[in-house]
Amino acid sequence: MAERYRAGSIGRSLRLLVALCLVIIDVPVLLRAGWRYNLSVLALTIGLTLFYTLLHYVVSRHIPRLNSYLGAVLAVTPVFLVWFFGQGGGYLFGSGEGGTAAITYVALSLLIDVVRADSGCEVMALPGLLFRERTHLACLLFFPIDMMERAGAGKSS
Repeated sequence: MAERYRAGSIGRSLRLLVALCLVIIDVPVLLRAGWRYNLSVLALTIGLTLFYTLLHYVVSRHIPRLNSYLGAVLAVTPVFLVWFFGQGGGYLFGSGEGGTAAITYVALSLLIDVVRADSGCEVMALPGLLFRERTHLACLLFFPIDMMERAGAGKSS
């Protein structure tokens, strides 16, 4: 299995910045919404957590040689679909609840990545925390920064 790297200070700072931007988008919606909306968001966020926990278990135990980039694309697709189809159309994931839940899940995942200095797939942070291990799947958004930091660390040693 591939070695799992820790995120450097630039990667962690950018993850924190993106997480804070998502929180700034998310919190006003949650504060203005009613309790039914917020319970739906909570249920969808828990559902995403359970889905990704199962995915983490399957990938780490049964498909450990899965290409980290292909696996990351496959892992990010469900949360993207929940966000896309949950933007207020009211047909799949409610009247905006799915979009808010996806943003909430990704923001929580990024904050966990910041605390753990994890450079792995951002949507796999919660299951990684639960299983106390890092995923071998790549982080699609921050991969170039993580690679530059890794290369810079290698030159200074």
